[in-house]
Amino acid sequence: MRKSSFAFLLFLWLILPDPSKAQQCDTLRYRTAIFQVQKSADVVYGNAPAMPAVYINENVTIAQDLKMDIYQPVGDTLARRPLMMFAFGGGFLIGAKEDEDARALCDSFARKGFVTASINYRLGMNISDANSGERAVYRAVQDWSAAIRYLKEKSDSLRIDTNWVFAGGVSAGSISAMHCQYMSEAERPASSFASGLPFPAPDLGCKDCSGNSYAHSSKVKALINAWGAIGDTSWIASNENVPMISFHGDLDPVVPYGYGFPFTALFTLPQVYGSSLIAPRLDHLGIYNEFIPFPGEGHNVWGTVVANNFVGGPTQYWDPILVDIEEFLWHFLKPETGPITGIGYSYPNAIETYTVPAQPGYHWCWTVNGGTVVSSNPNSNSIDIQWQTLGLRTITARAFSHLDAAGDTSLLQVVVGPAGTADGFGCGQGCGMSTFQRGEDLRVNALGLPAGAYVLTLCDLQGRVLDEIAGKCAGELQTEISVNGLSGGLYLLKLEMKGLRMRKKVMIFAE
Repeated sequence: MRKSSFAFLLFLWLILPDPSKAQQCDTLRYRTAIFQVQKSADVVYGNAPAMPAVYINENVTIAQDLKMDIYQPVGDTLARRPLMMFAFGGGFLIGAKEDEDARALCDSFARKGFVTASINYRLGMNISDANSGERAVYRAVQDWSAAIRYLKEKSDSLRIDTNWVFAGGVSAGSISAMHCQYMSEAERPASSFASGLPFPAPDLGCKDCSGNSYAHSSKVKALINAWGAIGDTSWIASNENVPMISFHGDLDPVVPYGYGFPFTALFTLPQVYGSSLIAPRLDHLGIYNEFIPFPGEGHNVWGTVVANNFVGGPTQYWDPILVDIEEFLWHFLKPETGPITGIGYSYPNAIETYTVPAQPGYHWCWTVNGGTVVSSNPNSNSIDIQWQTLGLRTITARAFSHLDAAGDTSLLQVVVGPAGTADGFGCGQGCGMSTFQRGEDLRVNALGLPAGAYVLTLCDLQGRVLDEIAGKCAGELQTEISVNGLSGGLYLLKLEMKGLRMRKKVMIFAE
C-alpha cells in the first residue's frame, strides 16, 4: 500500500465515531431530590433542667426531655450516610423543631440522601439580665452537644457516618450551633457557673456533660449559619477548624449584621458579633468559609416570621439559599477522581492497563469507547482494556466515595492503530523519529511516544542486528546508538514499544 493511501485510511479511522454506546456513570445523590422521606418524631436524645413556661428565676427549673425529629430517605440501602442537623430560631424564648423552615430544610436534604435532624433545645431567660441571656445560650450549646453525641451513639442503627456530620440553624439556632463548635470549655461564660444574690443561679455544668452521658466528640464537619452571631470572634481559633457558610441581611434588626446589641437596642443583653465580622475572622485563620450577604434585607431573609412560619410562602431567597447550602456541603462530599494514566497508543486485540489514583473506600465507574474492560474487578482504580477497533478512542473514569458521592469525570484519548507502522506512519500527530550522526554514534530523537519500555535496534538491510539498546521513556526519546566500525551505506533503525513499531532508513557515513 502506498504511504499516502495508508495515511488517508488512518485519518478516517481517527475521525469516525465508534457506534458502541458507553456505560453511564452518574448519580444524583446529594444534588437532587431522589427519595421519599420517613420522619421519626419526638425522639428523646436527653434530659436536662429547663426553665418553666413562666420564667421565675434561674434557680427554678424542671426536668425536660430533649427531643428531635429525624428524617431519613426511604428505600436507601447505603451502609453509611452523612448527617445534617438543624435548629430553629426564636430568640431563646419561642420556637420548636416543627417550625416550618427547619422542617422544610430537613425534609429537602433527606430527599437528597442525607439523614437529617431538627432539634429542640431548652428555652427561657430574663431579657433584662445579661447573665440570664448568656445562660440561655449556654443551655442551648449543651443541648447541641447532647444531640450530636446522641446521634453519634446511634450511628449504627441510623446508618450515619460520624465523620460527616453537618450542623446549623437560623438565628438563635445558629448562635448556639456556632458557640458549640467555637467556644471551648475554658471559654464558657462566668455566668454559667453557680452564683448567689441578687440573681442566684445553679452551676450549669460542663459544655459536653449535660443531657446524656454518651462519650463522643461534639465536633462537626462544617456549619450552616443563617443570620446568627457569636459572643466573641476571638473564640474562633485556628485549631477549631470548622468551615462555615453564612447568610445575613445587612439591615437585620434582630441579630446584628456587624457588632451590636440583639434586637437593635436591647442593651440589657450582651453585644454580639454578626456574620460580617465572623467571616473575616475565619479568613484570617485560613478556615474555609463562604459569606453571602443580602443587601437591604432584614432578619429571616427567606421569609419566616413569628415562630418561624412562612406566611404566604417563603421569599424568592428560599430556593437560592438551599442551593447555596447544597453546593457548600458538596464541597466536602465530592471525591477527586484524578487523572487517568496509561499508554496512549495501542493496536487491536492488545490489552493495556489504565489507572487513576487510589483512595480507601472508593469505587470507580469506567467507560470505554472501542474496547472492552477485561479486568476481574471493573470498579477498581486500575483496569485492563482490550482494544478492538482502529481509531481515536476514549476512556473515562469517575470516582465514587463510600458515601456514593460522585466525582468529576476524567478522560483519556487513545489512538488505536495498526500493529505495525512504516517509516513512522500511524503513530499519531507529532510522532516521528529523526537521526543525526555524530562521530561513532548515531543520535536518535523520537517524539509522540507512549509511556513504557522500548527497544532500539540498528540492522543492516538483510535484517542482521548490529546493535541494540533498551530502556523506558514517555513522550520523547533521546538516545545514541553506536555505529563504530560500520562501513558507509544504508541501514535500518527500528524502534519497538508495546503497540508501536517505527522503522527508519538511515545513511551512515564512514570516517
